[in-house]
Amino acid sequence: FLGGEPLTWAPLADAVGLCTRAHVLSDITTNGTLLDEACVKGLGEAGLDLLNVSVDVLRKGEVPHKNAVFRSDRLRLLLWARREYGLRVRFNSVFFKDNPAEIREVVELANRHRIPISVGVGVPPFGPTHADVRSLEGENAVVITESCEEGKEFFRNLYRGLGLRVFEDSFDGHDRTVA
Repeated sequence: FLGGEPLTWAPLADAVGLCTRAHVLSDITTNGTLLDEACVKGLGEAGLDLLNVSVDVLRKGEVPHKNAVFRSDRLRLLLWARREYGLRVRFNSVFFKDNPAEIREVVELANRHRIPISVGVGVPPFGPTHADVRSLEGENAVVITESCEEGKEFFRNLYRGLGLRVFEDSFDGHDRTVA
């Protein structure tokens, strides 16, 4: 379960339960902002196999809104779910222009608690998802409003040059739409 923010979808734990009963691997990727005890308990009881949590920085600062700020109470909760339900937890982190030092801290935290981690480089998503890449004209693409002006202009021009209809939305709005 991924795309947008899956934890905004009310029947998520029920869907995970269906997967568990059908012996289908269940894997959720989340920015972690909605993780609380009730959510983690519901997913653990439903039999979630793997929870990927985006962790880009460990404390708030001069970072984009979308960067996942990981709070220590969430770490305790995830470690508890790992013990209680056998839930596998994984961090995924993304390098942005403003967070290289923080990524090192995230990697150290993950290693300290034996949490697997993957690290990538932030590139604005290219849409559309199910389009024929040989014929993109008339398809849609979204530019995120919180992006820097230079980046937004670059992708507006790229998308328009490919014949795409370009829309703008916030991270939160995009997450709600995709979920």
